[in-house]
Amino acid sequence: ELGGSLINSGLIALKLKAVEATLALSGFNSEKVKENFDAIRQNLGGIEAASFGFLVNFSKTAQITGTSGENLAKILSIQESVSDASRETLLAQMEANSLMIEMKGIAPEAVFNDLAENAEFFATSMKAGTNNVMKTAIQARKLGLNLGTVAKISEGLLDFESSIEKQMEASMLLGRQINLDKARQLSFMDDQEGMMTLYFLNLLLE
Repeated sequence: ELGGSLINSGLIALKLKAVEATLALSGFNSEKVKENFDAIRQNLGGIEAASFGFLVNFSKTAQITGTSGENLAKILSIQESVSDASRETLLAQMEANSLMIEMKGIAPEAVFNDLAENAEFFATSMKAGTNNVMKTAIQARKLGLNLGTVAKISEGLLDFESSIEKQMEASMLLGRQINLDKARQLSFMDDQEGMMTLYFLNLLLE
């Protein structure tokens, strides 16, 4: 399975058992260590990247955020592509974000899985230099939406001709003036959280 020698595979198996024991002693679940190892191996640089210490911390973060090893590796890879911070620092940031999400009454698992499932939108927002993609995901979850819906709304607003036409149609249907110019501007500036708030305020408020 690993494509290496019997001796190296045996050493890896011993390392996984040691990680499982360390997690169990720390009060964490040790059942998904192999799954986490495979996620690191396949997404973050191969077997060499799955050191003992990193695998322990990665497994802890996966449990704290409630997401799978595969999704966590995907998120970490995107963050790493635009950040100078170490992997350990990025994992610590995700754990802090998980706590923040819980304090807002939202399941961290839903937010982190949303980020992973909409990786293209997440990566584009990160590469554009925005720091509010996590806040956008949280706000979307509060509204019962996901980042895929946010991306579609943003794309629609930036299709100016079609967007203005639909804005006029909505104004006629609702019997009041709808003005999405500010939301359109925020979308252009890649402030998706602000865009989403203004968009729904314009549509829902009397």
